[in-house]
Amino acid sequence: MSNRPNVTTGLLAAIAVLLAAHLAIQPTAVGQGAQVPVPDVIRAREFHVVSKDGKVIVRLAASNNGKGTVVISTPEGQSLVELTATKDDEGTVVTRDAKGQKLVELSVTKDHGGKVRMWNADGRRRPPFFGERRDAP
Repeated sequence: MSNRPNVTTGLLAAIAVLLAAHLAIQPTAVGQGAQVPVPDVIRAREFHVVSKDGKVIVRLAASNNGKGTVVISTPEGQSLVELTATKDDEGTVVTRDAKGQKLVELSVTKDHGGKVRMWNADGRRRPPFFGERRDAP
């Protein structure tokens, strides 16, 4: 487990803050240009962004392991992008096609290097790319 900040985890946190802030600062107009005050902080275990027809298309939540997760999906519920923080405080980004086929996964190796895994259109996994360890010269 690493105590160093992880770029992906930081990105996940930044997206969460921006999404929450965006949701919080959407003023409701009352009368001629008047705005209702908004809270400085909104706390919840989960936020949903929904399409015009009420389907969840973005889910920002605390996961079962107590970390954060952001899932962007189609109105039909098919996950397209998943940003997660693992139990070991490492970040993972997964992209999928419209059918749910995993295309790219950005993650962290056991020795804290970067790892990119890709799949081709027929679902075959390509050889992964690995970054250097943090303590590598």
